[in-house]
Formats: sequence, structure tokens, C-alpha cells
Amino acid sequence: MSGFATLATVALGTVVTAMPADAISFIASYNDTISAVSGTLSGVSVGDQLSISIELDNGGASISNQTWTSANVVNIIFDFNNGANRTVFNPVFDDNTGSFTTNGSGILTAVPTNWIADNTASVQSTNSASTPNAWYINGSNGIYYTSSFANEVNVGDPNQLTVATNWAIAPAPTAVPFDFDPSFGLLALGGVWAARKMIKKSKSVVKK
Repeated sequence: MSGFATLATVALGTVVTAMPADAISFIASYNDTISAVSGTLSGVSVGDQLSISIELDNGGASISNQTWTSANVVNIIFDFNNGANRTVFNPVFDDNTGSFTTNGSGILTAVPTNWIADNTASVQSTNSASTPNAWYINGSNGIYYTSSFANEVNVGDPNQLTVATNWAIAPAPTAVPFDFDPSFGLLALGGVWAARKMIKKSKSVVKK
């Protein structure tokens, strides 16, 4: 490797390693099977898959020894039948008892015991033909309602939603692992180029 290439590598490496780790969000997810549907809900039938995904961001970059409360929720997604009926809710709660907590290995040891939105459910987006108006993660209710509670979705044992081992947590997918400003690289290379010119100049003086 040439002296210039070595200096460039060192300079760029210094820029990258000096950049602080960005905060990242995590997805807590729960999967189950629909046991009952009351009313008419398009794209949702008994036996279909249910997926609940909650995006969490507490400003940290580690999954270990963390706690995420309702204040750290970015959104809540109820997905039925692999997207056939999917609603993204804003983080608005009528009750927010409990939190997501991980141990040193990044395994969930606690999950919410009563997170609900039945009077203030706020829809960010949905492909449902009927307007979603409530959701529950508390072990005792139907889990999802539309059209002012006219349509209801249930799972076999809602208590399972409050058991930590039934949930998984992982970093949220992202296309760019960190924010990189190209100007940093240009500044670094500019410094390297200037250093190279100084080295060449000093060598020519020595030869004379």
C-alpha cells in the first residue's frame, strides 16, 4: 500500500471511529392466532395470524439492561393475516401500566401489563375497511376493535400478551446503519493530500 493510501485509510478510519454511536430503535413483537372475530372485519378470519409490533426508542443504542416505557413508544402496529388488515397506531394511551425491560443478555424479562387505548386510540395509517378505534394489551379484553366496538378480534388466551417470554425484541430494520456526512471524508482526504505535498516537498529539498 502506498504512503498516500495508508494515510488516507488512517484518516478516514479516524473520522469513522470518532463518530458517536447513534441512538437506535427496537421492535418488540408478539405473534398469535386469532380465535374469534365478532362482527365483520375484512381480511380477518378465525385461524389467521396476528402480529403486534411496537417500535421503541429510549435514546440508547444497546438492547442490554434497558427499559422502555410508554413514553418511548414510536408506534404500535396490529397486523392480521400478513398485511391483509394492518393498522399503525400513534402512541396514545388510556392506561400505560408496565414497561419493556431486558437483562444483560438483551432478553425481555418484563412486558407491559396494561397498555390500552380505548377512548383515545389514534390511527396513523390503516388499510382496514372499518375504522379502528381501540386496542388492548392487558390480558383480559378482546385485543382490537373497529367501528365503535362493533367489530372485535380475540385470541385464545389474552393473558399470554403479558408474559415476557412470549415477546421478542430486536433492532428495528434500517437501510443506513449510521448517518455519515461525506464532508467529513472530504476534509480528511484534504488533510491527507496536504500532508502528501509537504512530504514530497521535503524530499525534494533533501535531494538538492
